Amino acid sequence: MNLFENKEAYITLLVNIELVLKDYLKLYPQDKQYLLQTMEIDESILSDNN
Repeated sequence: MNLFENKEAYITLLVNIELVLKDYLKLYPQDKQYLLQTMEIDESILSDNN
């Protein structure tokens, strides 16, 4: 199936999640640890280097 071969949708989703989380954390920085634990994401996604 071509659906699973096309990674563009997955990459687009990751980029959008990263942008939304960074904006959210500008307003609520105290939630960073909670989001890392509950969303099971890597901390590098939220770093300022990206």
